[in-house]
Amino acid sequence: DERSLGADILGQLGISREGSTLAFPRESLEILLEMLDQEEEPDVLESILVAFSHLRDPKIIDSVAHLAKHPVRDVRQALGLALAGYDEPAAVQMLIDLSTDKETEVRNWATFALGTQLEIDNPQLREALASRLQDADEEVRGEALVGLARRKDKRVVPALKQELQADGVHQLFVEAAELIADSELYELLLNLSDVDDGSQ
Repeated sequence: DERSLGADILGQLGISREGSTLAFPRESLEILLEMLDQEEEPDVLESILVAFSHLRDPKIIDSVAHLAKHPVRDVRQALGLALAGYDEPAAVQMLIDLSTDKETEVRNWATFALGTQLEIDNPQLREALASRLQDADEEVRGEALVGLARRKDKRVVPALKQELQADGVHQLFVEAAELIADSELYELLLNLSDVDDGSQ
């Protein structure tokens, strides 16, 4: 508990409600990387990874790679959080792997990180997003659709035709339709009403 608390503090030291900058980010990162080398407790690993998400330094990428197959879901989910926004190939590949995780929350966060938190556009990234269009979870599908729509990938159009005709329409599907702006979706969007908090 104390090590987790220490990692939490190091990751946010200096942040206020007004959004002031981190205090001692370099020193905090060095301490957290040293902790990571010696730590096995899942709760502490999760706190370290969340702290990395605040400190934003690409030096963490190689250091966290061994956690991509960690048996505890919360650790893998926190890894996705820590890697969000990095376009280095190793980070992107780890996020792609996490987007196929057996746990829904891990897939969801990794798919969001790939589709929305990255600006890069390449076939590997698009294929990873497209592979989630048939995901059992609608939010994961929605994140994939938004990511592809941001990249103007027309594969979202037939998928959205199906999603927009469901009994409950998730807000992410509407967002993806807005981003792709395809005339084939116009009538379906007109039929929607009272979209609020993710459902029709």
